[in-house]
Amino acid sequence: MQLHSHRSLSVRGRVTILNSLILSKLWHVLRILSVPNLFFKKLKSQISGFVSAKRSPRVSFETMCFPRNKGGLGVLNPHIQQSALHLRWLLPLLHDRPCSPTSDFWHHRSLQSSIVLPLLVDHLLRHSLPVGSQVPIHLDYRQAFVFPSLRPKALTQSSDGVFSLFFTAVDNLPHLFDQVVINPQTALCLKLGDVSVFSSSCPLLKSMAQLPCSLAYKFDSTKGRLQPKLPAEISIHPYLTKRFLKWVRLDQLKLQPFFIRAFLRPASSFTSVTHSLVDISPFLVTVSLVDHPGVRLRLTSRRYRRLCCPSKSSSSLYPNLTSSKWLALWRFPLRPQSRDIWYRLLHNKLPCRSNLYWTSKICHICTTPEETPSHFLLECPRKLAVWSSLWVSQFDQPFSTYSLRCALFLLQFPTCRPTAIQEPSIFFGSILLAVWRNHWSSIFDQRPFTTSATISSTNQLLSASLQELLISDGISPVPLPHLILPCSSSRRRSHTYTGDLSFN
Repeated sequence: MQLHSHRSLSVRGRVTILNSLILSKLWHVLRILSVPNLFFKKLKSQISGFVSAKRSPRVSFETMCFPRNKGGLGVLNPHIQQSALHLRWLLPLLHDRPCSPTSDFWHHRSLQSSIVLPLLVDHLLRHSLPVGSQVPIHLDYRQAFVFPSLRPKALTQSSDGVFSLFFTAVDNLPHLFDQVVINPQTALCLKLGDVSVFSSSCPLLKSMAQLPCSLAYKFDSTKGRLQPKLPAEISIHPYLTKRFLKWVRLDQLKLQPFFIRAFLRPASSFTSVTHSLVDISPFLVTVSLVDHPGVRLRLTSRRYRRLCCPSKSSSSLYPNLTSSKWLALWRFPLRPQSRDIWYRLLHNKLPCRSNLYWTSKICHICTTPEETPSHFLLECPRKLAVWSSLWVSQFDQPFSTYSLRCALFLLQFPTCRPTAIQEPSIFFGSILLAVWRNHWSSIFDQRPFTTSATISSTNQLLSASLQELLISDGISPVPLPHLILPCSSSRRRSHTYTGDLSFN
């Protein structure tokens, strides 16, 4: 990182270098090794410092890892990426369950072409199956990947083992099992804590949560569904089991929807399970680790990272913009400096006095009691005069602070004049950059912030943007030499490009 930290790059450029050049050197190591959490903590601090590049206040690491269409920067989270790299082992392990030593599971292409995968399956079966168990295998060893309470202790005691990495990769995925349909045999293999909904008013005891569901419920073969056991049928842990059933009967404890469906008749409205084998596939289909029946949708690393990303930020101050608005911000033909300023404005990360550790929060230009991010760029009277003076040359709508805030914070631009040359995004980005530069010039160079100087800087930026636009379209921004053509002088004057790019 030290090699690239001194380069003058935008935030987007630093993220590109970070993902493609810097972090790519770690992926092979994280694929085969388990590292402590302290390593990830230090790495996150290094990533945050590199992307922020001495910018203060910093954007949070959580925001950096959000996709760009959600307001983030698209930084690869090393912890999530490590789990994504283990998909090459997880997907073959979870594609099916072995019922016997001669089942089709062992003839899968990925198992036959690998030396490691059969050893991993054998190691997992040896710790998952009861001692002295015989074929056919009635247990689905994949249940250990979905439910932490069903994981063998020998595989979870070591935090740096290979199966700990596999379990973490599955735990990162969202477990939304409300629509899952399982058969009664699968439901009886689960623990009471796995089929109960957490409630603060009725917390489940740890000893009770570790009990298997088969102690409290049984399968009624005549009706094809589960039913609670009678008190006389409960012989193991009778006190805890009867107490659990009492809480459920009094509606003090809720059960998971997928477990409740096992009490319904098979002819109910939902699609019932026709076989009687213990099968964890419905849960794995929900977390996208197993394909839907008849649908082949491979879980790639990119899709895995998208699934692990939270739907919204934990911060209540996160900007409320749609995905289309965020993508539009990244697609605007702006200078990198203008885009960085605009992005930091939306996230309330501008270095104004209210966000920094200044002894005084008073604006040094207009002596307003508090310099907020809005005041920093637009509400200061001298800066607001810049916006109002240039507004009339671009838009038909009369200037108002409300329209300006809608344009900057909601990306809702007013209708442009027919004579307007620049796009609204370039117009706003140029003014933001001019105000930014003149503001810091008044602090570091001790030049007074004036409206006229800022307007002049904005016009220069707009002129340069127009020249770049003409060059990109294959049009020379330099006026052509006056040629003597067989036409009237008045017509020649009307078609001669003067090169005047003023926006006053």
